[in-house]
Amino acid sequence: MCIYYMERTDLTYQKQEHIFPAGLGGIAMLPKGFVSDQANELFSPLEAKLMHDSLISTTRALFGPGKRGSLDPEKSSISKISVARNTEGKLALGYFSGKSSHYINCLYKNNNTVIFTVASKAHDDPGAAWESFKAEIKSFGTRFVRVPADDLDPNDWLFGSYEGKYYLAMGAQCTLDSVKKQLVFFADSAKKGEMNRQTDHPEFSLRLEESDVTGRVYAKVAINVLAALKGEEYIRSSRFSPIKKWILGETKDDVYTQLPRITLKNVLHLPEDCHWCIFKIIDGKLYVVACFYNTYSRCFELTDTVVPEDYRGTGPMFGMICDWKNRRELTLEQWILACAKQESGALDP
Repeated sequence: MCIYYMERTDLTYQKQEHIFPAGLGGIAMLPKGFVSDQANELFSPLEAKLMHDSLISTTRALFGPGKRGSLDPEKSSISKISVARNTEGKLALGYFSGKSSHYINCLYKNNNTVIFTVASKAHDDPGAAWESFKAEIKSFGTRFVRVPADDLDPNDWLFGSYEGKYYLAMGAQCTLDSVKKQLVFFADSAKKGEMNRQTDHPEFSLRLEESDVTGRVYAKVAINVLAALKGEEYIRSSRFSPIKKWILGETKDDVYTQLPRITLKNVLHLPEDCHWCIFKIIDGKLYVVACFYNTYSRCFELTDTVVPEDYRGTGPMFGMICDWKNRRELTLEQWILACAKQESGALDP
C-alpha cells in the first residue's frame, strides 16, 4: 500500500523513491512498495520545479550536485537558460555552472540590427557554429522554452538553441509567427562577416519562483524521512492525511503554503551544504523543519496529536541528514554521537 495514495487500487510498484531527491544528492531509498510508481511520477515534475525554478536552483548550479546527484564535474548542474547582458550592454542568452558562465548560440534582434553570439563552447570555430545554427532555425517549429525578459523593447527578441532545445524571449508586441519569419529571413540573407564572440563574464537576470509546488517537495521529503525512521505502519496513520493530501495536490491549504526561511549561518554546525529534516514534539504536536543546502528551510505542523509511537526509539527530537558532498546519510543521533567522538579525538564526523 502506497504511503501517499493509501487505499488506491490501481497502483504499481516497479520503482523506488529516494528519501531526499536524487537530483539534490540523495542516496538512500525507501524500501520497494512504500511509494507507488504513480506517486513517484507525480513528484518528479515537482522536484524539477524546485531544482530549476526556485531559490535552490542558483545554489545547486553554483555548488552542485550535478545530474542525478553526481559529484563528477563533467555532469555538473547548470542554471536556467536566461537573458544575459555583456560588458557592452548587449543582450544574449546563457547560463552558469559552478563558478563559470557561458553563452549559447543565439540571435538578438535589436531595433534594425541582428547580433549573433557564438556559444562559449564554439568560440574556436564561429563559422561552423553559425552554419549549425542556421540549420536549427530552419527546423524550428512551435516547441520552445519561453525566457522571461523585462529588458526587451516591444519589437525585439532573443532566440537561441542549446542541447536540442529552443529558447525564445519576446518583446510585448512580438508574435511567434513574426519571429519565425524574421529568423528564416536572417538565416537566408545574412552575409558572412565577423561573428560576435563574447569572452567576458555575462551578468544574468534570473526570475525565480517559490510556491506551494516547491513547498510540497519540502513536506514530501519530511514524510519520506519519517517513513525511513519510523516505518511503514507508522507513516500510514490517518493523522498524516491532511498534509499528504496537500503534498499530492488534492487540497489547497494556506496553513502549509509559506515562503522558505533563508539562514546563512546555521547554528547546528551540520555538514557543509547538507540537506536535513529535524522533527520535534512541542505542546502535543509534531513539527518538522525541512532544510536544503543548510540554508533554505520550511516548518510544517505534521500532526495535531501525539501518540506513544512518536517517542518510541527516538525521543521528542529526531531527524535525518543528507551529507551529499561526502556521499552519506545519517540520523541526527548518529551525527551527534560522531561529533561527541570527534570532541574526544576518537572520530572525524
